[in-house]
Amino acid sequence: MADASLIAIGAPFDPDTVGTTFTAFALDVATDTLEWIFQAPSAITITRLGFRYGLRTGTPPTYRISLQGVDATGIPDGTIKGATNNALKTFTPPADTTWDALWQWQTLTESYTCARGEWLSIVIDYSAGTVNGTNNSTFTSIQSFGGNRQGHPYAIHNNAGTRTRQTAGNPIYGYSSASVSYGNPAESITFTAFSSGGTNEYGITFNLPAGWGSTYKVLGIKWFGTTANGAGDSCTISLYDADADPGTVLQQIVYGWDRNQTTGNTRVQTVYFDETTLSDLLFGTTYHIGIKADQASVAMTVGMLNLDAAADRAPWPGGTNFNGCSRSGTVWFEDTASRALIALILADWTEPAAGSGRPELRGANL
Repeated sequence: MADASLIAIGAPFDPDTVGTTFTAFALDVATDTLEWIFQAPSAITITRLGFRYGLRTGTPPTYRISLQGVDATGIPDGTIKGATNNALKTFTPPADTTWDALWQWQTLTESYTCARGEWLSIVIDYSAGTVNGTNNSTFTSIQSFGGNRQGHPYAIHNNAGTRTRQTAGNPIYGYSSASVSYGNPAESITFTAFSSGGTNEYGITFNLPAGWGSTYKVLGIKWFGTTANGAGDSCTISLYDADADPGTVLQQIVYGWDRNQTTGNTRVQTVYFDETTLSDLLFGTTYHIGIKADQASVAMTVGMLNLDAAADRAPWPGGTNFNGCSRSGTVWFEDTASRALIALILADWTEPAAGSGRPELRGANL
């Protein structure tokens, strides 16, 4: 058996310092640029670049998004990729609200095949039209969580030639091949309030890949959300198999809290199941974890990271093997364009039969 009790996997958030604010940068003069610096994890053909649009002011000008190299100082090198230097796309945001706070993919004029480990940059800059304080657009650079913690990848605000690296959050950017998304593509984080009226549960659906091993156990979860308003309030956290909706309960704990620490606040909760014997779960099999308020007066939340499309789960920890789910009756609703802000804390697992050892967990919080 491999001891995995320190691994929390599947959380699209920093489990220690969480934030929900998207930082905007205005491209309101012709010499402003927004830049992201990253390293390609795979040799792929990049066909699209993406960004989260902020807000428009007046009539936005035409902008350009391009894929460039990185110089020795860690900034874009100014050379656009592609055989004819056309790994770029010009675009004009609408002069209305239809793009506001939404993810936008732009298909490049010319694709670019990168090497594994290649250092690349995505740059948004001015292209044409009137740009000033009353005619411009803002773009999201990072999802803030406070403190100077982000090292790499990173975003840069280039304000008329003065560059400031953004260290207090996850860079929000994206690039993709014809079939797989990369980066940190995100639209919003929401917190839907729910109580014990009916059978309201919110949580995650997960299926750890069959090639990772034979069996594993879930020791608990890290959950980002809002707890209750009164002393003695509690919620029930349940692990279900997927033999039928809502499934058979495999593990369950009634979780209360110290009112002074958690009441009414959006925080990370670390919760462990208390069964003497944890269930053996199978790699390659689908399970649900649901959180349910126990009192009708309690309004609690589970955070959800909302995406443009189901494929955009791929870059986040757990990839397309995790998604948000909810139920108000017996049937689970699978929201494949969302990621619940819940991470699994794994206990023992049996390694692959070939003895290849535990695989690297992409995006795992160790």
